Amino acid sequence: MKTIKLSALLIILLELSALADNSGASFLKISPGARPVGIGGAFTAVNNDINCLYYNPAGLGSLNKTAIGAMHTRWVSDIKYNYAAGAFKFKGGIAGIAATYLSMGELEGRDDNRQETGDFSAYDFSLQASYAKKLKNNYYAGGSLKLIRQQIEEETASGVAIDAGYLKELSENVNIGVALRNIGPKMTFLSTGYNLPLTASAGLGFSKWNLMAITDINYEIIDEKLKLSVGLEYTVFKLMAFRIGYFRDVVRNDFDSEDSSLFKQRNGLSGGIGISVLNYSVDYAIVPYSELGNTHRISLGTKF
Repeated sequence: MKTIKLSALLIILLELSALADNSGASFLKISPGARPVGIGGAFTAVNNDINCLYYNPAGLGSLNKTAIGAMHTRWVSDIKYNYAAGAFKFKGGIAGIAATYLSMGELEGRDDNRQETGDFSAYDFSLQASYAKKLKNNYYAGGSLKLIRQQIEEETASGVAIDAGYLKELSENVNIGVALRNIGPKMTFLSTGYNLPLTASAGLGFSKWNLMAITDINYEIIDEKLKLSVGLEYTVFKLMAFRIGYFRDVVRNDFDSEDSSLFKQRNGLSGGIGISVLNYSVDYAIVPYSELGNTHRISLGTKF
């Protein structure tokens, strides 16, 4: 197998927050959807939105229309992240499907003697099928099945995982939600096994008038990291939304350092805007990533 040039490998590891983690397939941690990213990734207690497919499949249970959405993110170097999802209402509930594709562009290959061997590519991919249903008394439950594949040059790894979620509308203005993501067996790459990034999350959301305030607590079980996200969204005349969020590590494992650039990129502000016209929406989010610069996300969506 070709040896990845050190600088290219370092960029990949930093971007995917994989340094010092005990789990692999770290692309599954990347939050899709410009709307949720703009409010700090706090989305476990949100319902009636296509982005619930990733954060809490139970939130799909309140969809009353077919919804389709897609997002594109350009990261540093040549790394690109794309996400597309659809949810469809039928008599028995809501069915959803989503695909995630992360491309790392062309990487420089070298052999064990540091001689150039030509460029090669690497990518991560997952395909997800979900189902959600409204239960009694404004309870919602949902689950997802994921097929996962990672490839570097000619080497591959495949795996499977499930997500499960629950959401309750406590009142007209207050939701609570819980979810468990990436439950599955280890994946194996080059005879080395690694755990999936198993994550438990709980969220509380409040919305009234044109304002939504929401908070999430996420615990990465394998990596022993506890993260807090909070966000605000203010909508003007149902046409334009302004968003701001904050996320930080509350508890880190022993390998993390508050002075490291990796720590800095996991903590900070995010923000964004959204425009909705008829049944169409365009959302934008920006996330500062310390010395690596800013990342920008653009999402498109429609309901019909």
